[in-house]
Amino acid sequence: MTEIYSDSPSTDQLDPKPLPPNPEDYSGCCDSGCAPCVYDLYWDAVSRYEISIAEWQSRQISKSG
Repeated sequence: MTEIYSDSPSTDQLDPKPLPPNPEDYSGCCDSGCAPCVYDLYWDAVSRYEISIAEWQSRQISKSG
């Protein structure tokens, strides 16, 4: 059997599923009242992730149907 190889990226590579922010990347709060606090930055990242995952899921649905 002959295998066919393609240099073209797969659909998954062109539109990878967004990854959630890693809480450990935002764990360095010093409790000194910084503005913005790393916790603020984390929740901003979570909000952006929620938007991007919803958009990604919508694209996946439109591709399959």
